[in-house]
Parts: sequence; C-alpha cells; structure tokens
Amino acid sequence: MNQTATIGDSHLLVLASLTLLSEMRDLQHDKAAVESDVGKAGAARENLSTRLDDMEQAVVAALTQAAEKIEAMAQTNANGDLPSGQ
Repeated sequence: MNQTATIGDSHLLVLASLTLLSEMRDLQHDKAAVESDVGKAGAARENLSTRLDDMEQAVVAALTQAAEKIEAMAQTNANGDLPSGQ
C-alpha cells in the first residue's frame, strides 16, 4: 500500500507540474500579446503627437497670417486710407 501511495503521489506531482507548465506557457503568450499592444499603443501615441504638432503649427501659421492682415488693415485705416476693394 505504501508503494501505491508513492506512485499516486508521483502521478499527482507530474499532473501538477504539467498544469503549471501549461499555465506558464499561457502567461508567456499573454505577456507577449500585452507587450505587442503596448508597442502598438506607443507607436500610435507617437503618430498622434506628430499629427498634433503639425496641426499646432498650422494653427499658429493661420493666426499669424490673420494677425498680419488685421495689422495691415489697422495701419491702412490709421492713415485714413480705405483698404483696397472698398
């Protein structure tokens, strides 16, 4: 009976080891998937940051151009001249 218990314990130990190895493999797979997602998110963030910088530069250029036009109109009006087209 003692030998039967030892064989049973050995089988349980093998089954537990196989279960742990399977879980570890699944966790490694999940870890790789998360790392891939993090990499993709980082790339998307960089892309978004670049697009935001481009948009910011376009807005600054448009506002600068509008300010220059307004200033030119104000100077023209200060001189008593009407802007062309009026």
